[in-house]
Amino acid sequence: RTWSRAKQLGDDSAIHADVAAHDDGRVVAVWDMMGDYGLAVFKAESGNQGRSWSQPEQLSGKGMRASHPRIVKTGTGFLALWTQSDGQTQTLSMQRL
Repeated sequence: RTWSRAKQLGDDSAIHADVAAHDDGRVVAVWDMMGDYGLAVFKAESGNQGRSWSQPEQLSGKGMRASHPRIVKTGTGFLALWTQSDGQTQTLSMQRL
């Protein structure tokens, strides 16, 4: 019905964001930004329809270059997907949330 006040979840390097909401009021946002080892995928969650958010948490593995995350609502929660590369092989990664 209305938008809440804007909340910055990542830093100034954050790009390629996606967000999904569930029927129980849970909302999950994913994005990529520079991490300790280069480009990484992060997430933050809200249990109250976006009024407050958890601290960002890195989803992608250490030492991997990860980007272009997507989040989708499932019957039991969410599924986060992203591409990542170890410099030799690029793969599709996913995690249930």
